[in-house]
Amino acid sequence: MEEKSGGEDHYVKIFIRLCPNFFENSKDIVTFSPDGFLEIPSRSKKKIQKFPFKTIFQPTSPQSEIYSNCSPYIQDFVNGIDTTIFAYGQSGTGKTSTMLGMGVEIFLRSLKKERESNLAPTEADWGIIPRAIRDVLTSLAEISMDREDDGEGGDTVSYSLTCSYLQIYNDTIFDLISSPSSPKLIREDKDGSIFIEGLSFHEVRNLGDVMKILRRGSRNRVLRGMEYNQHSSRSHAILQLHLTTTTTSNNNNNNNNKKKKKRNNQRKRNRRKIRKSTLSMVDLAGSERYSFTSRSSSSTQTTHQSEENPLTNSQLKRSSIGVSQFSSSVKDADVKKGVQELVRINSSLSAFGNCISAIIDKNRSHIPYRDSPLTRILQKSLR
Repeated sequence: MEEKSGGEDHYVKIFIRLCPNFFENSKDIVTFSPDGFLEIPSRSKKKIQKFPFKTIFQPTSPQSEIYSNCSPYIQDFVNGIDTTIFAYGQSGTGKTSTMLGMGVEIFLRSLKKERESNLAPTEADWGIIPRAIRDVLTSLAEISMDREDDGEGGDTVSYSLTCSYLQIYNDTIFDLISSPSSPKLIREDKDGSIFIEGLSFHEVRNLGDVMKILRRGSRNRVLRGMEYNQHSSRSHAILQLHLTTTTTSNNNNNNNNKKKKKRNNQRKRNRRKIRKSTLSMVDLAGSERYSFTSRSSSSTQTTHQSEENPLTNSQLKRSSIGVSQFSSSVKDADVKKGVQELVRINSSLSAFGNCISAIIDKNRSHIPYRDSPLTRILQKSLR
């Protein structure tokens, strides 16, 4: 589905990727037609509901096919346009696999093998993130090379590329790299631009730099065992690339008046154009129903000290309750925590969907970006 908003260069595109059926003794109920309709039977199964989409990827579609539909927007980012790419869906449907592809550890080992053997690692399993970073770095290198080939008469272009990695857990923002247990606040500059106070930025020189950031940050993400995924992310993770491009004009005018020529050249030497853009790649937390959450595993990995089990070993020794009662208390507390996560996740996803709906609705003048930290952070690249 493609909807344009504002002007010709501002639009929202939605692609559907069907997840393979991994469950035994089950059948597929979602089908798609050649004319671009996703077909889902109604609850009564008396009729088929049809939803139109511009592109529907089959379960067998390779990662390269998915990325080929995203690559034009990566170039938009290089050209100075704020861009967001996100994966949305239920837990266990392959959002992280789509965004990242192979595991971070496997990816880093493949990069190390490339340096040792001088052979390029296979790219078949690369997700959107590594492919996007590779293409950004390639495009920036080509721009720099083209400017050098122009000689003295051309413009001088320099760029700075950094990245940040954060998560939104229970509507609270945390830097996954620096002080991951300290909440961060959203601030607004005088010019209306949004930034996160205290967020760390890290220089990007190659693909390995970003993958190491991802490895460090992934260890700090909040995970929970769910019905369909034993390592379900309970937070929205946002990896952002921040590009600053500086263009300095060095053109010389053939002017017979030497004084005027000198003044023009001096003015042009001091003429600089600075352009900033942000690429946000978002791995959204999976949506769940309450019934799935209440039956979920009690295995939780979290960054917050305050979120640990409420009863420590020393408290257990002083307590009169038995081991079975202690286990039950811990489980109840964990289920309660899971339900709280579910409510916050579904609320933020609902706010995100409302923003997308408002953006593509030409009759809507107000976009509710302030309804959620997620939409507030992504406001610049969504509008």
